Amino acid sequence: MQIIDPLTGNRVTYNDGDALTWDQCAAIVAAGEIGKLNRTDAELQRYQAWMAFTQRAFPTVEEYIKSVVFTAPSTKVDGDGDATAATATAEKPKLVLRMNDFPYNLADGIEHWVLWSTEGELAAPALTRVVQHWLLAQAAGRSVPSPFHPPLHLIEPLSPASAAVATAIPAPIVLPEWTYWVNPPHRQTIPGIWHAHILVHRASVPAKRLAIDPALYQWDVTTAAAEIAAVKAERAAAAAAAAASESSEATA
Repeated sequence: MQIIDPLTGNRVTYNDGDALTWDQCAAIVAAGEIGKLNRTDAELQRYQAWMAFTQRAFPTVEEYIKSVVFTAPSTKVDGDGDATAATATAEKPKLVLRMNDFPYNLADGIEHWVLWSTEGELAAPALTRVVQHWLLAQAAGRSVPSPFHPPLHLIEPLSPASAAVATAIPAPIVLPEWTYWVNPPHRQTIPGIWHAHILVHRASVPAKRLAIDPALYQWDVTTAAAEIAAVKAERAAAAAAAAASESSEATA
C-alpha cells in the first residue's frame, strides 16, 4: 500500500538501496558517529516540509510536541459523554514512546522510535527499564498501545541490586535487539524537550518463538513496586530523622 504525504504530495519512501543494516546501525551508535545516520532524500524533503508547516502553525516546534505528542489518551465515555471532553480533562502523559514520523534510512525490520520526556533527562538505567518494560509487554502478548505511555515508576531511582532485578529478562522470553542515543546539542532540532532515539531490530527475534506465559511479565509490577516503595520509605525515614535533628538543635 502506498502512502502519500499530504504536505509534499509525494509517495512516502522510508528507505532505499543504501539503507543501513542492523550491524551498521549498532556500530554507528556504539562509536557515537550519529552523523552517519541519514534520511533518504525523499524523507528529508518530507521532514523539511513538515518542519516549515509546524513552524507556521505553532509558536515553536516544542509547542507542537507538547500539544500533539503529549496528548492525553482518549477515554471512552458512557451515555451522552464526549470522548474529546474526557481527553481534555485527563492527565497528560509525562513519558511518551512513539514511532519516529521521519525515520532514518534503515533496512526493513529495523524500527525507529523516539522516547519523549517532560521529566527531563533520563539516565541510562531508567531508559533501559522503560524500553524493556515496553518490549516485555509486547513479548508477553499484552495489548500495547502506540504511542505508548510508560508508567512513571519505571524511572524512579533504584539501588544497583534492585536495578539488576528490574532489568532481568525472564526465560523463555526473547527480546529484539535494541540500541539508543541522544543527539548532541548541535544535532538537536527540538532542544527544548528531552528525547532519545531508539532503534529496535525486530528481525533479530526468531519467527517461531517459545510460547510465552503472560504471568512471567508480572515481575515488573510486583518487583518494581516493592523496590520503589522501599526506596521511598528510606527517603521518608531519612527526612524525618533530619527534621527531628534540626528541631532538637533549634530547641537546645
